[in-house]
Amino acid sequence: ADYPAYDDIIQAASGLASLAGDAEGAPRYARTIIADKVGGMFTAYAILAALLHKRETGRGQFVEVPMMECLSWFVLAEHLGAASFEPATGPPGHARALVDSRRPYATRDSHIAVLPYTTAQWQRFLRHIGRDDLANAGWVMDTGQRTTRIGELYEIAGTALRQRTTAEWMAVMQELDVPAMPVNDLEGMLRDPQLLSSGFFEHYDHPTEGRLMGTAFPVRFSEMPDRAPAVAPRIGEHTRAILERLDYDDDGIEALLAAGVIGAP
Repeated sequence: ADYPAYDDIIQAASGLASLAGDAEGAPRYARTIIADKVGGMFTAYAILAALLHKRETGRGQFVEVPMMECLSWFVLAEHLGAASFEPATGPPGHARALVDSRRPYATRDSHIAVLPYTTAQWQRFLRHIGRDDLANAGWVMDTGQRTTRIGELYEIAGTALRQRTTAEWMAVMQELDVPAMPVNDLEGMLRDPQLLSSGFFEHYDHPTEGRLMGTAFPVRFSEMPDRAPAVAPRIGEHTRAILERLDYDDDGIEALLAAGVIGAP
């Protein structure tokens, strides 16, 4: 509690930087401010829960949202693993997520994410690439055994996927009903047909910065209208409106302004 909490610091302390390490094992930060964002989501959920409690009981409360514990929970939700038992039955870690061969696969022209997950999906994929021997193997058909040897299957998939282009493999995966998706980069996200067709990007005029593009709130509600694009408020822009909701009159607000207690644009 005595140390500053910034995203990079919490990524390191929570184990995330270690999990995101490079091929040589050196830790590295995720290339997004995930600790800040996870902490923000926990805060939103906590406030909603506290508001519901207040509505049900009439009592407010203090809500504490520690970044370290939030991201550690996020990491250990699956990685506590065998350490869940007392005494532990093995080391912590979710084996499938930790194998080195779990990565986007190189194709003939780019990269693709392919995830045969169920037994039937693995069998269809393996038969397609000419590995009927594996498709019918007992350890592949048994979920528990397959999980312990999943790295072998990922290596086999990686070798096979280099033989065709991403577009060719996407057509194959749709035919086989195997989950797959091309790997997007940041520029590709701006052209992604799903994001474009769903209205994910919103365009609006800013009073000082001109025409801008932003990202719309991704959640949809059946009983509430979509949120209209809104610009970030200037410092103090809503101070007067908030104080009026708290029953301050004009004289009281002007007195606070004159005393320098509050500011307004």
